[in-house]
Amino acid sequence: EGLLDTPMLGGGGVSGDSGDDVSDVSGGSSDGSGSIIGVKEEEPYSMVSLGGGPGFDYVGAALAASFSSYTSSSTTPTIKATILDYEEGWGDLVTAMANSTSQILHNNNNHHQHSNQQTKTTTTTTPNENENNPPLQCTWGGKCDITKSIHDESNTAVLALVDTARLWTCQYCVAENANSLRDSDFVFWRELFRRAPAGCLFVLSEVHPRVWPEFYRSIEGMMEDCGSSGYNMAVGFNKNGRQMLLRKSSRLMDGGEDGEDGEKVVGSGVLISDKDRRLVEKFDELGRYHERKIQSGWQRQAPKGRGGDD
Repeated sequence: EGLLDTPMLGGGGVSGDSGDDVSDVSGGSSDGSGSIIGVKEEEPYSMVSLGGGPGFDYVGAALAASFSSYTSSSTTPTIKATILDYEEGWGDLVTAMANSTSQILHNNNNHHQHSNQQTKTTTTTTPNENENNPPLQCTWGGKCDITKSIHDESNTAVLALVDTARLWTCQYCVAENANSLRDSDFVFWRELFRRAPAGCLFVLSEVHPRVWPEFYRSIEGMMEDCGSSGYNMAVGFNKNGRQMLLRKSSRLMDGGEDGEDGEKVVGSGVLISDKDRRLVEKFDELGRYHERKIQSGWQRQAPKGRGGDD
């Protein structure tokens, strides 16, 4: 809910490298129709959940899409979710989660499973009983590794999806892989951000926001390396800092006066509001405070047994 306050979802202006305010970098619908950002009604909305077993991100998207279909006058597109995880044992549970979601939202057991033995994926598609309900698809896509290049063999599924996915989610995978991500110079995310199409959204969740400043600086470095490629990356955080939201946009999506048809060529860079920039500084200080605690000998205590001191 706090992410609705971020600039890319219409929560206010952002400041680019030039210092100019850019209002609403979402490129979304302004007619109040509630249409999904950057997606035509006839196109499926493709989302990928990294480290997503057993599929809760898909459940959230399915619930949001179903609710939206009853409150919006526009047609909600097909939700096409692919779940990837380092642990391949999640596959069966993802399929079970998809089946349960379909049965509950459509109130029947008439769903169809299709298994592809060659790719070892299973897709669950539910027929659209109610014309308002969006068609839902959930696929177990196999393995991914966010500490390696998207061109690595372990990320074959990621590479196959990078040109078409419109939403990438990653929950609680950054902190536990912090050292490996640092050693790899965030190569997975750098390559993913570069390759993803304009309009693509990224939502990352963590228990504590102190992991975001280093991640944010890697994005700044990536955008500097991109030079005049003509893409911006909008960055925002929810109120407690546990979610980081990013949106890649073409410089011609951000409006203005210098380009063709009155569009402004902003140049490549990071778009971030003053409020979110202050949050990055706050998160950085939280990280330094945590490091000082560790260096002074602080250790997390083991949880006590219920009802006793042992």
